[in-house]
Amino acid sequence: MLAANFDNQSDTFGLETQSYIPMESINGVNLFARWQYTDASQNYYSRLAQDGFMPERYFTTDIDNTFNHIYLAADFYINKSWSIGAHYAWQDIDMKQFKSSNFTPEGETIELSDSFNNYGLNTAYWWQITQNFSAKFSASKLLNDDGDAQDGLLVGLDINARF
Repeated sequence: MLAANFDNQSDTFGLETQSYIPMESINGVNLFARWQYTDASQNYYSRLAQDGFMPERYFTTDIDNTFNHIYLAADFYINKSWSIGAHYAWQDIDMKQFKSSNFTPEGETIELSDSFNNYGLNTAYWWQITQNFSAKFSASKLLNDDGDAQDGLLVGLDINARF
């Protein structure tokens, strides 16, 4: 017989702000900033009852994670339809994992701490096709300073309809 329990708790806090600043030389600048913090913990417990051949076994895993994330972006509107922008994202991860069982009651602890930086450039064009239809074309070039991560190009098309 197998019995298992799982417990998960997560607390997330954050702040976000956005501001559009009209300008004379270009249409304006849209500034965006977000900070988010998450503290998460998980607990796994499983027990396999004795079946006549094998003794009873149990396994536990406790995981504690903290995440910090900062995202900053600026979009410069050349006119009401076309924007050119840049963004920066930073993420910090701290993870601690403890595993134990009746075979290893002293347990094993694994700790990981790492941070990541991402940069990007983007452009977007919004086109009002008719009174009820619009389209937005966008392209973003992702630039990474981490040797393990690859740069990328994202291309998007959004079509909206109002009835």
